[in-house]
Amino acid sequence: MRALLPRVLAAALVAATLLVAGAPASARPADVNDFEFESMHVDYTLSRDADGTARLRVVETIVALFPAFDQNRGILRDIPSEYNRVPIDVRVESVTDETGAPVPYERSTWTDYDGTDFVQLALGTDDYVHGRTTYVIEWTARDVVATFDDHQEFYWDVNGTGWRQRFGSVSAELHLADDVRAALDGRTACYFGYAGSTDRCDLRPTGDGFAVEVSPVNASQNVSIVVGFEAGAFARGIPIDETWPFTVLPWVLLGILVAGFALVIYGRTQLWRHDPGRGVIIAEYEGPDELGIMASAAFLGRKQAGFPAQLVRFAVEGVADLVEDPEQPEDRRYRLDIKDVSAATPDDLSVLRSLAGDKAKDGQMLLLDKKNRKLGDKIASVTANRAALVATRKYTERAPKGRLNSAIRWVALAVLVGTIGMFFYGIVQDVESLLLGILIPVLIVGGILLLGYSGTPVRRTAKGQEAWEKLHGLREYLQLAEADRLRVLQSPEGAVRKRIDPNDRAEVVKLYERLLPWAIVWGVEKEWAKVLEANYAQTQAQTTPLPSSVFAGAFASSVATTSFAQTVTTSSSSGSGFSSSSSGFSGGGGFSGGGGGGGGGGGR
Repeated sequence: MRALLPRVLAAALVAATLLVAGAPASARPADVNDFEFESMHVDYTLSRDADGTARLRVVETIVALFPAFDQNRGILRDIPSEYNRVPIDVRVESVTDETGAPVPYERSTWTDYDGTDFVQLALGTDDYVHGRTTYVIEWTARDVVATFDDHQEFYWDVNGTGWRQRFGSVSAELHLADDVRAALDGRTACYFGYAGSTDRCDLRPTGDGFAVEVSPVNASQNVSIVVGFEAGAFARGIPIDETWPFTVLPWVLLGILVAGFALVIYGRTQLWRHDPGRGVIIAEYEGPDELGIMASAAFLGRKQAGFPAQLVRFAVEGVADLVEDPEQPEDRRYRLDIKDVSAATPDDLSVLRSLAGDKAKDGQMLLLDKKNRKLGDKIASVTANRAALVATRKYTERAPKGRLNSAIRWVALAVLVGTIGMFFYGIVQDVESLLLGILIPVLIVGGILLLGYSGTPVRRTAKGQEAWEKLHGLREYLQLAEADRLRVLQSPEGAVRKRIDPNDRAEVVKLYERLLPWAIVWGVEKEWAKVLEANYAQTQAQTTPLPSSVFAGAFASSVATTSFAQTVTTSSSSGSGFSSSSSGFSGGGGFSGGGGGGGGGGGR
């Protein structure tokens, strides 16, 4: 019994092996592309419309040899729907078998990796098909003739390089209408093989055109035929690059964008304009009473000049000494020595406490260390707070919104949506265009800017306009010649302000010193420092010690807000951007797979 058991187990193992090896093929996974075609024959009829458009009628007879077991439910047929970048309007007329009985099919579209669009026909139903099966596909197309400088040509792939099956034979007949045949220029060519092959085949003439037959044709091999015509025989097809989405639409969107900015200009000059004020700038030698110097700088759009102007103001008003130590490194060269907190105006005191602490006191020293991030953050914060005071104190206000804002916003969105759609459609269609390369960035940037301008602007109130005119009057005074400045001090308008005796040089010098921070705000500190130096020479004394860099005009840029280290976040972005045809004759680069039509397919 023990000797018999190993023999039984061995026999069982052999039997199991034989059963597995003898299992029917249908039990193994099937590849739907594992079959062959007996043949493919195509009849082409090329004609011309009254307007010269090339018309092509195609009848493809494809005979498949499916296996006897359940593997295939039919075939797929992929037909390119463009030729030389020109849409050819593929229309399927019918799909039948060899008896003329209809064969069900589903139509869909897809785009390959290089941007070529295809019409895909899925022939058959969910039922399996076996053995020799015939499909007859009739379809039409237009604009199937390529145009060159000296001729036109019908350069067409018969079966295409996209098949994974072998064909026993591939044949085609090209039938030409009488008027089309009369336009032949006598040149023909035929290519056979894999994509790019220049191997020749025989394209023979027939009674009304030409015919070719090649056998066998392996998977991915193709037959291409080329027939030449005289220049102008057919109307030129319009490439996708020259259609309205890429030639007209960009200009339409640009026109809409310009109209949108016209609305913005109208709104800002008519509906949302600043208070008119006096409308006259009169030379002034004092700034606005309530608005501090940093807030004034922000009000004028010169925010970065506010902090150095404030430091000089501390010095000229006697609040602190601004000290420059040339022995120290560049980033630690300046310091502020507080000497009389009580001399500070409320606005100046607020700034001082923001920098030196709430308990800022006489004798305290503040080192202006550019690498001190905490100090940099304080400077940035006080600069922002001073800028916010402009609105808080009612120097500016937001104009009320209305229908014009909505109109501008919708115009901006229309431009952006249209441009983005055109951009992605251009990518899908593989469009290369210098026009698009220029206009698309312009439209996107313009649309974003227009969207930003769709809100109402901040405008100056009556109070703000008065301060605006005074500040500009101050700039006028800073730029006057010495004699003209003295006349302003004697004028009736000057008498309304704090009266300055122009004959008292020391008093004039003190006024000129108080104007130095405003000169920094307006960016004319170098010129004004020269005025001060000339007056110091006349009075034989410099009443307020100031760093030499102030008089050299280098101080403002050296201690600008942005020169100090700050805690900030940054971000980066990247962008992206947005493929001609050759002649089918050998001198122009003809080869298999280089024409229209063709395509491919497989099993399903």
